[in-house]
Amino acid sequence: MASPVELLAGLVVGTVESVAPDDVRVVLDPDAPLSTSFNTGTPASFPRLNGYILIPNEAGATVGFVSWMGIERSPYPKRSSSNDLGLVDLPFPARKMSVSPVGTLRTRRDRATGRNVHELSRGVVAFPSVGDQVLIPTPDQVAAIVGANDRERRVKIGSSPMAADTPVLVDPDKIFGRHLAVLGNTGSGKSCSVAGLVRWSLEAAKEARAKSGQAGGPNARFIVLDPNGEYANAFSDLGDSARLFRVPPVAVDEKALGVPAWMWNGHEWGAVAHAQPGAQRPLLLQGIRELKSGQTEGVPREAVIGRYVSSYSIRLSAMLTQGSQAFAGSHRARFDCARLLEAIASDMASFAESIVEGVESAQLVSISEMATEVVTQSSQLSMNA
Repeated sequence: MASPVELLAGLVVGTVESVAPDDVRVVLDPDAPLSTSFNTGTPASFPRLNGYILIPNEAGATVGFVSWMGIERSPYPKRSSSNDLGLVDLPFPARKMSVSPVGTLRTRRDRATGRNVHELSRGVVAFPSVGDQVLIPTPDQVAAIVGANDRERRVKIGSSPMAADTPVLVDPDKIFGRHLAVLGNTGSGKSCSVAGLVRWSLEAAKEARAKSGQAGGPNARFIVLDPNGEYANAFSDLGDSARLFRVPPVAVDEKALGVPAWMWNGHEWGAVAHAQPGAQRPLLLQGIRELKSGQTEGVPREAVIGRYVSSYSIRLSAMLTQGSQAFAGSHRARFDCARLLEAIASDMASFAESIVEGVESAQLVSISEMATEVVTQSSQLSMNA
């Protein structure tokens, strides 16, 4: 039977070559596994990108995340038992890895079971030194790294293929109590992951309440802002527990979305409303300030329309003063000019419908029609060209 020292020596796969705060370079031993490792007693893929390694130190073991692998030409490794006098020093291929430190793995003794329990803590307490040995983690250590042994983590969100399909669990109280980002390429499943996090958390909360003998559903609230309409049917089976609001215009059986003015700041309102910087954004910011201060009730409709017309007039005058490069030069300039004219046409038509018919209404309609005609003629000329 192998001793603990022999078992630990069998897990060594390399040594530390260089150390930086965000990058640790590792030189693999010539006899380290090439693709599949049996060092831990069970087959494991090593070395692999997104895999894990351990670097023991006085704080426990620094957990490293493999971010790069390659072969570099190095001098042949000299051994103390061989006499190298008279030999030609030829380049020797050495396998190397780039590792990012992600945390510290500690081991404690569980008094109830008498077994060693591994716990992962964030941050690196002690960085490794050059020449430190690099170990491949055991299955129990890998499970602790991905959080499968944490009792507070009760919501399964998937499994880690780089950790022998170990289940990945999260604590909903912690994951929704801080900032969280779900990143990925188009079509990689970001929307499904977000919907799954919500549903899996609700299911885990229901199971926890049922085990404790509590009646009713969990006291949880989720607000999903869906500009692309991807979540409209994701929670339709929840019945009245899921309420769907849409931006006007809405159908007869739908609810209109209304948000208070204090919910977002001016920058966020401008991004949501796609307000243009020339005329729409200043008026939007002014309207938000007046709305928050309670001054909107005393502002006549004609005064608001006059502000819009004046702002658009100033913007057009500035473009004409600048010359043709402001509206007929590059593609970006023509695109911005077209969007400005479309905004003028839309706003003037809306204002014409909101006031009593008369000279002012006819003038607004005329401005809207002229702006629409300019955009149409410009589009036809671009197509013919």
